[in-house]
Amino acid sequence: MDHYIVVKIVDQVSDVLWNKLSSKYLTVPDHDRFLDTAVKFQERWDFPNAFGCTDGRHNHTKCPIKAGSLFYNYRQFFSVVLQGVAES
Repeated sequence: MDHYIVVKIVDQVSDVLWNKLSSKYLTVPDHDRFLDTAVKFQERWDFPNAFGCTDGRHNHTKCPIKAGSLFYNYRQFFSVVLQGVAES
């Protein structure tokens, strides 16, 4: 499959997902929501003044053509990093 076609498909799918789901799942937090989330973090994790956390992982992949060492990580395999953000 041509690289351009894959990029175009990913772009279109991302646009549809954003348009359909962002208003429900990616709302812009207000001051009260930040405070509420910070209180929940304090209660659950005993970590003050926090309203979110990040995490990531290396997902195994085959080395892309002509990528050299670009996708080779410190764990000695090829990977793509997936990162996420969450509130409590």
